[in-house]
Amino acid sequence: MMNDQNRSWMVPFASVAAFVMLAQLVAGRATREALFLANFRADDLPYAMAAAGVLSVGGSIPAARALSRFGPGRVVPFFFAFSASLFVIEWIFSHRAPHFVAAMLYLHLAAASTLLVSGFWAILNERFDPHSAKAGLARVASFATAGGMLGGLLSERVGVLFGLDTTLIVMAGMHGFCAVLVGWIGRFGALTTETSDSEESELSGLGAIRSAPYLKLLVATTVTFAILDAPLDFAIRAGAAGEFDSGKELIRFFGFYYTAVGVATFLMQSALTQKVIARFGIGTAMASMPIMVMVTGAAALFSPVLAAFVAMRGTTSVLTNSVYRTGFELLYTPLPLRLKRPAKPVVDVGGDGLGDVVGAGLVLAIIAVWPVGQLVGVTAAAIGLAGVLIWLLSRLQNAYRAQLTENLEEGNLKSVVADGPAPDVTHSHIQLDRSAIRARLHEMGLPGSEAQVSHDSPTSEWVEALSDSGRAHGAAEGLRARGVAARGDLLQALSDPDCPGLAKLFLPGLLEHVPDESVVEGLLATMAEADFEVRFRSGRAVVRIVQHQLELKPSSERVLEAVRHELHNPGVAPPVESMSVAEDRSESVLIADYPHLPVARRLEHVLTLLALENGSDLMRSVLLGLYSENPAFSGNALEYLDASLPEDLRRALPEILGGRLAGLRSRPGSDQAARDLKAELLRQAQTRIMGPSPASGNSEGDPT
Repeated sequence: MMNDQNRSWMVPFASVAAFVMLAQLVAGRATREALFLANFRADDLPYAMAAAGVLSVGGSIPAARALSRFGPGRVVPFFFAFSASLFVIEWIFSHRAPHFVAAMLYLHLAAASTLLVSGFWAILNERFDPHSAKAGLARVASFATAGGMLGGLLSERVGVLFGLDTTLIVMAGMHGFCAVLVGWIGRFGALTTETSDSEESELSGLGAIRSAPYLKLLVATTVTFAILDAPLDFAIRAGAAGEFDSGKELIRFFGFYYTAVGVATFLMQSALTQKVIARFGIGTAMASMPIMVMVTGAAALFSPVLAAFVAMRGTTSVLTNSVYRTGFELLYTPLPLRLKRPAKPVVDVGGDGLGDVVGAGLVLAIIAVWPVGQLVGVTAAAIGLAGVLIWLLSRLQNAYRAQLTENLEEGNLKSVVADGPAPDVTHSHIQLDRSAIRARLHEMGLPGSEAQVSHDSPTSEWVEALSDSGRAHGAAEGLRARGVAARGDLLQALSDPDCPGLAKLFLPGLLEHVPDESVVEGLLATMAEADFEVRFRSGRAVVRIVQHQLELKPSSERVLEAVRHELHNPGVAPPVESMSVAEDRSESVLIADYPHLPVARRLEHVLTLLALENGSDLMRSVLLGLYSENPAFSGNALEYLDASLPEDLRRALPEILGGRLAGLRSRPGSDQAARDLKAELLRQAQTRIMGPSPASGNSEGDPT
């Protein structure tokens, strides 16, 4: 896809930066926990967690202002450089004041890690549209998990061989490297569906959150997740502190633990994360993490030993660092920059810090109330919080789709979708057999003015006259005059496989004027017809009926069934990017204002059917978005379809999108394409011979 091609160069550089960043993050956590537990008691952990949470909340506000004013591309590299300088200071004082350094490192990593990871992903998700982000960010995340795998091993080896203080200077170098590479990536522009005026409007982080219900839901999810993290972390740390005494034993345990989690996360991220998100959707895929908390937590309640807490924290960490984190970053991609930039650090850092404070308070309360069974208590609390998180994630799935819808409906698509020039078939790149076309036109004859059918004749004779181009106009006029009385016979003819195909072209337009539930069902049933033109006209007719009589709207299940019939119809369809060279676009329910835009007719047809469920305004925005030269719009349109349709329909999308996924490039030299285009030209020639459409106020005989 076009936006994939333009942005794919960024993925290798971002992957290297993510690898180093996550290697440092995991090594830093192992070092932090080993230093803290070697200098303080395990019961002091909740206080450190609360202090780190307060620091995160306080730091998120100025960070949000800086990101909103200058953009993450300029601010985040500075944060990396500042963090590197703090590591150097901690290394200098590690022997002189070990207690001070242990506390400082805990606060430093607790506050900075979330901010740096959030800022790094902010740079990336501004530079991908919502659809291409699924593949691009998933590849970057795979390298990040590989870095996490190395980070655990790095902390264990360096800590055991050279001492914990040496890991501090190594981490300083890693953050310095990230500052340089992330700074280079951040120089390139962000994608947006906003106009320049809306981009310039400044909001504070809290103001942006107050103005957007979607962001409020993201905050609630972040806080709940952070609260859940507190009892999970306390369980494994307290369990490890009870088993091991020395700092070297602790660094070895946490080093091996994080290495094992890193390996499992890498395998999960590389093999399954992208598939799970594509298969189940973002919200459902993310819910796998709290579901695992409930499963492993139930086991830990029955057997509260270190191995059970390692299993609980380890499995949830794997899902958190693969499916959950990747999914959560994808949730930011549809947000406009004016909301995303100020809100993201407040949501990620402030929400995480607030959750840490509340989580620490929860753990302290459990210790105070139940000191003997504290590990069982925190496990039970984790299970309850996991249930709340599952409920929030189910709401986020719908909110994500609603945000995509808002982007498409409120975006200035007219500024990025231009109507094309009037098409000229003589410039087609497909070689046509013009003699075959002339022969077919000769068989069609010239139009006449009389139906040459007795007014007392049965409707079937009038329908048969529709197939004769010399009598079609009069027959259509006579059938229209019969009104409701002809409805049953017209429906029967539409479903009759022996009814002449040329006659069927008129029937959707005639039935549109005598609507009822049977007409709507009959028109939808034509999606099993072999003739694409009949299906195409039936789809337009049924949407126009529902627009005027909403009570005739079919059920969602019936609409999706009709779309399935269309997508799996073995009948001949027009070429993927074919456009009618003589089509009256005033009949279109989606693109009447774009008479020359070269839209794929089958794609228009499928979106027309979906308009029965989602509304013609939204489907018009989706169709125009797909033909936008702005990758932010086209990505939003593709992602909306991906997030809205059932899996079997999503799998069929590439077939009807065709050239849109290949940068609007047809495949010249295709014999099948040439045969299909011949059939299309015959249909257009027939339309010209039979006259203009009734919608234009002219003759009533045109079946369009």
